[in-house]
Amino acid sequence: MDKLKIFILDNEEILIDKILNYAKERNYVKYSSTLRDAWRMSISGTSQALIKAIEKSSSIPEMGPDDDFTKDEVAEFGIFEAKKHRSRGVTLGMFLGLMKYYHQVYTDLVNESSFSSKEKEYFTQYIKRYFDHIELGFTIEWVGLSEKQKLEELQKTNRELVNEKNKYLTIFESIYDPVIIVDKNDNIDNINNKAAEVFLNVVDLGMKYYGNINIDKDVEWLNKKLIKFIDLNENEVLHEKMIETKTGQRTFLVKFKKMLDVSEKYEGTVIIFNDITHRKRLETSLSNEKMLLETTLISVGDGVISTNNEGNIVFLNRVAEFLTGWTKEAAMGKFIEEIFNIVNEVSREKSGNIVKKVLESGKLLELAGNTILISKDGTERFLENSAAPIMQENGEIVGVVLVFRDFSEKKHKQEKIEFLSYHDQLTGLYNRRFYEEELKRLDTERNIPMTIVMGDVNGLKLTNDSFGHAIGDEILKKVADVMVKACRSDDIIARLGGDEFVIILPKTDTLVAEQIIKRINNLLLNEKLCSIDISVSFGYETKNNVKEKVQEILKKAEDNMYKRKIFESPRMRTNTICAIITTLHEKNKREEEHSDRVSALCKSMGEALGLPGNKMEELKTVGLLHDIGKIAINENILNKSGKLTDNEWKEIRRHPDIGFRILSTVDDMEKMAKDVLHHHERWDGKGYPSGLKEDNIPFVSRIIAIADAYDAMTSERSYRSSLPEKIVLEELRQNAGSQFDPELVSVFIEEILKK
Repeated sequence: MDKLKIFILDNEEILIDKILNYAKERNYVKYSSTLRDAWRMSISGTSQALIKAIEKSSSIPEMGPDDDFTKDEVAEFGIFEAKKHRSRGVTLGMFLGLMKYYHQVYTDLVNESSFSSKEKEYFTQYIKRYFDHIELGFTIEWVGLSEKQKLEELQKTNRELVNEKNKYLTIFESIYDPVIIVDKNDNIDNINNKAAEVFLNVVDLGMKYYGNINIDKDVEWLNKKLIKFIDLNENEVLHEKMIETKTGQRTFLVKFKKMLDVSEKYEGTVIIFNDITHRKRLETSLSNEKMLLETTLISVGDGVISTNNEGNIVFLNRVAEFLTGWTKEAAMGKFIEEIFNIVNEVSREKSGNIVKKVLESGKLLELAGNTILISKDGTERFLENSAAPIMQENGEIVGVVLVFRDFSEKKHKQEKIEFLSYHDQLTGLYNRRFYEEELKRLDTERNIPMTIVMGDVNGLKLTNDSFGHAIGDEILKKVADVMVKACRSDDIIARLGGDEFVIILPKTDTLVAEQIIKRINNLLLNEKLCSIDISVSFGYETKNNVKEKVQEILKKAEDNMYKRKIFESPRMRTNTICAIITTLHEKNKREEEHSDRVSALCKSMGEALGLPGNKMEELKTVGLLHDIGKIAINENILNKSGKLTDNEWKEIRRHPDIGFRILSTVDDMEKMAKDVLHHHERWDGKGYPSGLKEDNIPFVSRIIAIADAYDAMTSERSYRSSLPEKIVLEELRQNAGSQFDPELVSVFIEEILKK
């Protein structure tokens, strides 16, 4: 019997069609509805009752002489349906006849099935007895009613109808849209409150329903439309119309709906007026906004492409046309990947379909910065791009909009900025930031042994002070170039700042590190700038165990570098000073001769003063070096034939301080540096650079001041000839006690010049 249950449930639509056809053919719809859903409820109830009987017993429900069919569970559904139909005025014979057709549709269904003959015979017999129980039950219940019961039942039904009528009238009057009901003779039967308010400018609930006034003439404009509608073979029509109402002109979507009775005969028309004035205004506004938006998108400086939800192009602006090489007309409807041809900069592989990704994810996405757009003519441009879903209010994605711009120039600038952020601007090597990040990255077991080499350029400060920072920068560049040549491609070379460099050597033991340092030093032997040898002190340390901390390795490398520098730096500074003197004398032969003469005069003064040998040698050396600071003075100023300007004098007066800084870099020349610093001080305190006075001026400085002045007066200068000896002696005597130490002037004149 399970087969029968499933069969009935699976064929409910067929049962509905069959009973509805029988009902129409035999005019049973006269007192019933023609709506399919009403018959669906009836068939569903009948089937459920039948299935319930089957589930209770698969045996055919036979009948006995003592059975009370009014209390029979099988007949219960039939009695309930009989009461409903009786309240509508249906007679017992009419309802009994209808039930015969219900029985017929189930029997027809079984006979038309693929069941076996035996199954068909059993199932049809079961269905027959089922309907016998139903018919007996509702017939016995029906004929057993007294006149009083029938009257009470009719009164109850009438009350229900009145309540139902009031309920629907309330709903009718509560509808916000104007509603007009027209009868089959084209006369207005009723209008609701909203229709009276809009079209008649009166408010009187149920006015037409209760026959208060006649308003047919006020809505004559409906007649033409109504006549056309009735003649149409359509049950429902929508019509948009502008209507003059009591409150002004409004736009309505007018719906004409035919009312049919239970036998599907025309009984009138329901006309519903949906006021769409606001919607039409919104549509106009949206249309204007759309036009404005499209004009804006056409005019913006970025490329804009929009697609539908299948990835087909529906819009391109002018910039997009230019960047893709496609016109709007040619691109419309084409798949996005055909027009928006993008590839990866490195792999040259076609990039993923960003529109498809947005449609799938519903999120705003951006392309990677290394994406290239290839236009129709093959032109390649880097892109900045974003794609966003176009969503309706309900969240449905209806398309995608891409916004993109030519990123080529900006990318090149970014690459330059990125290069500078990780590279030293002067040397092109990596900078401290990159070095620190790489040190963390490389500090892994797979790179052990790893050696860190620290390097410090010797004498760079001395070079900067003497020759200027431009020469110092050139030395740093040469050091960087040499390191790059000597190291391997995987080695990390960085300038930490100033004169310090660091090299990270992954997978490199001490022996290999020493060989690399040796290569660097050998290459540096061939490098020279302004007669200056280029020297770098190196220190290194190797990490051989993963447990060792890399910062401790770095500290040891740095300590080793400084130990090395202690031995190498003084020699380098001495060599640099020699180079300075050589360079100065090569630039200005007169300065060389002047220094030699001052040195000789200083030696003579030492002898006249009876200084010991070492002091006399020191005095001679200071005399030779007293103008070493002029190495940093512009050569044009030194050789100027005319009078110096105030600014040029300020520049000249810098040379004692520069000389002091140069000589101070050498440990054993600190005293001589001070003597050079003060050789232009005056006995009266009006000299420079410190304004020292009398005995506060170093002894050697006082001697150099006299020798320097004497040689300056007796030598040829670019701006004058040498002075006669007599005038020079007079100058010395006059300035003794003001410019010069008077006692030393006396010694210089009596012991040096007169001899």
